[in-house]
Amino acid sequence: MMMDTKELNELIELTKMIAEKIAIEFMDHEDSLNTKKHNFDTELKKEIKSIADELLEEKIINALKPTGYSILSEESGNINGCTDSNYRFIIDPLDGTYNYIRGSGPCAISIALWNNNEPIFGVIFNLINKQLFWGGKDFGSFCNEEKIIVSDT
Repeated sequence: MMMDTKELNELIELTKMIAEKIAIEFMDHEDSLNTKKHNFDTELKKEIKSIADELLEEKIINALKPTGYSILSEESGNINGCTDSNYRFIIDPLDGTYNYIRGSGPCAISIALWNNNEPIFGVIFNLINKQLFWGGKDFGSFCNEEKIIVSDT
């Protein structure tokens, strides 16, 4: 069953607020939390896991759980929601962990909503530039609240 426009708008606003709030709280306290401490994944030798990944994942999951939708996280895998909906969030709590640890490039909080195999919207908070990118096929694309133009691809 498809969500109506009002429900989707409320959900994207909630997701934007979650990404921005968690990012700002994280950045305000990252030095005191030793967030750049890390280790390498035991199975995927080139995959780095940091304290930042764990902290951000916990906060994002706890903020999204009240929606009732399932969550697929890069760090923890699938977390079943309390609804039987085909909608689910897909999150990467710290996209660009290596860049974050090294201080060498972009890194972001990434949250998307999918319905079965179809993306509905995505929200990305760039931790370096403190910018919120968001959009979807039925929403358009934005940086903060300013419309941006993306390719047709």
